[in-house]
Amino acid sequence: MKKKKKLENELEYLENLFSTKNEHYNYYSLKIYIDFIYKEAKEKDLFTDFKALLELFWDYENIFYSHRTKPLQVSKQFFEVMKKKDWNNDQQAFIIKHLIDFFKNTAWIEKNKKINSDNELKQLIEILEIELSKIQPETEKPFDWNKTKQHLEKLPDTNEKIKYLIIKKAEYDQQKDIEMVIGTSFGKKCEIEIKKLKALAELENEPEQKKTIQQFQLSKKYGKIDLIRILNAIYELKMIEKPDGQIPSKEKFMKQAGNFFGNDLSKYDTDLSQAFNNTALEANLKIFEDMTNITKDKHSTIKKG
Repeated sequence: MKKKKKLENELEYLENLFSTKNEHYNYYSLKIYIDFIYKEAKEKDLFTDFKALLELFWDYENIFYSHRTKPLQVSKQFFEVMKKKDWNNDQQAFIIKHLIDFFKNTAWIEKNKKINSDNELKQLIEILEIELSKIQPETEKPFDWNKTKQHLEKLPDTNEKIKYLIIKKAEYDQQKDIEMVIGTSFGKKCEIEIKKLKALAELENEPEQKKTIQQFQLSKKYGKIDLIRILNAIYELKMIEKPDGQIPSKEKFMKQAGNFFGNDLSKYDTDLSQAFNNTALEANLKIFEDMTNITKDKHSTIKKG
């Protein structure tokens, strides 16, 4: 009976915490409680007394704000208290992250005048972020956006970048517990980057007829397969590249070259395979022999003057 009464008292205490007239206070108290019960603090068993933890948080929120003009002094006092409590890095990081989150997303009003927390608390937030980075280095973060961007720069084309981002976002979303995020989450950044890359790709791949106007067509002397043979050799020799220095896909190269000559080369691979399989080597080489002979004749003519 006593145990049940105690539980009822605890629940009543919590309900009162989250139902004050200050909705902003309620929101952040509940946020800490959720982290305490279900997320990082629970999994790592960081704290045992939620009431004491919450009181400490609001005490230091008040102290930090009241002494915001002396950020170095108040920060030093705060970390001295952490040291006396013998808190480990994870415990310190927990309270610091929640304080930074609160300060970055709160506006105060004094004498009917709104105070911009970004201006008033800028130095304090910077100090807390520096201290947080010391106890939780970037290398320990499982999803590092800066490293992700560096990896994206090494990938050969847009499709590979999009595939990589889709995989990373899926891994992030599948975490059992997403860490508390200050600002834009890793998953959201992936979404934004994917949308950007797709939009750029659409601009690059707009209808080819707008980009390439047909000026010529093949004569009756040579067939489409001869054009495919020549273009295939040009591509395999790596004679062409995109303005950014990357090699385009053969499919895109063939498609745009075909538009220029008024021919659909979308099935170039099938046509080329059939030519290799169904005709002799001499027939596949004839167009190149003709090109060789033309070059020889031109060379001889110029030499003779």
